[in-house]
This record gives sequence, C-alpha cells and structure tokens, in this order.
Amino acid sequence: MPNDPDIRIRPAAPGDAEALAPLMVELGYPTTPEQMRERLDRVAANPMYGARVAEVDGRVAGFVGMTTGYYFNDDPPYCRVLSLVVGAADRRRGIAGRLMEAAEAWAREQGASNVHLTTALHRGDAHEFYARRGYERTGFRYYKKLG
Repeated sequence: MPNDPDIRIRPAAPGDAEALAPLMVELGYPTTPEQMRERLDRVAANPMYGARVAEVDGRVAGFVGMTTGYYFNDDPPYCRVLSLVVGAADRRRGIAGRLMEAAEAWAREQGASNVHLTTALHRGDAHEFYARRGYERTGFRYYKKLG
C-alpha cells in the first residue's frame, strides 16, 4: 500500500519521544524516552537538521532524521539521512518510502544537490530498499570510536 492515505507524515515533535525511543531500540540503538527527548530538542534548535514521523491511525509508526552539510569539493549542500526506521508491525506498508520522499523534499528545500546515507552490512532488506529508490552504493564507511 505505498500510497496509503492513512499514513500521515509530519515534523517530529518533542512529544514524540515516548514513541520514538522504542523505534531506535528496534534499529539497534538502546534509547530511553528522555534521551530521545534531549536529542529531538538538540536537533530542533539547529536549522541544519530535520526530522519527520509517520503516523498510522494516530500513532507514530516510523521516523526519518536528516541533516545538511557542505562539501570541500563541491558548492551546493548535501543531505545526509541519519536514521530511518519503521516499527516491525508496520513494515511493508510503504511507510519507509513515504518517509524517504519527505526527507528528499526537505533536502530540496534546503538546496541540497544530493542525499546520502549509510546502512549496516547486515541490513540486506535496507540495501534493496535504497537501490529500488535509485540510491547507488558508492563506497565504504569507516568508523572509529573516540575515547
């Protein structure tokens, strides 16, 4: 149901923290509602960040968070999707696609020339999802924890 009219996309709000924390846990990132509230407050204060939630039947079913930045090798800004998650009970309903459409619309509003993201190697379904949406695998991500 990719065009399900019962899916409503809207900006994330601090009151969404209770519903978003368990979604972050599903994504593999232990998060309390208070931590989520603090994170939402932090990004809401910075115009380079955006966040959208998907509501189904009046409840939060998914989330996308993004930011913009600048390259040293190009002029227009880029958009980076930082998090995309749909609750397990709501998957395969077109919610993630609608959230990505919202992220791409936000990116265009910010003047971004492209959108990029990373996804874990074990998330084969996500790789297929992004490829179907026109995203190309262009490299590898390296990570080092500081401290």
